[in-house]
Amino acid sequence: MYKSFIINRKGFTLTELLIVIAIIGILVSVVLYYLSGAKEKAKVVEFKSQVSSVVAAVVIECSGGSWDPDNVELPPGISWDTQPICDWAGWSNDAVLETTNVPSGCTATINEAGVVSWGANCT
Repeated sequence: MYKSFIINRKGFTLTELLIVIAIIGILVSVVLYYLSGAKEKAKVVEFKSQVSSVVAAVVIECSGGSWDPDNVELPPGISWDTQPICDWAGWSNDAVLETTNVPSGCTATINEAGVVSWGANCT
């Protein structure tokens, strides 16, 4: 007759634990790789939202026939590349807003009708 040796194990071996840790590490690195782009996209969405607010504020300022850039407070990280020129007839040019919050840079061209175009890095 064969003697069977039954070992009562109550835990995992070191090899099994190392394999599980390696698999978890690989999964975490894959998830972090895909989430890195989400942060950049969130900043672009935030910029687009802020530009809409700035357009509304500038339209209100220009509708009075006078434009004073000090009356429109820009959100942090946003600046004018080209300021709007306002007179009694409204805007006479396309203004450009840019941001430093997005590492690759992002611009918005606006006029009294709203956002005319987004820069190439605002996708």
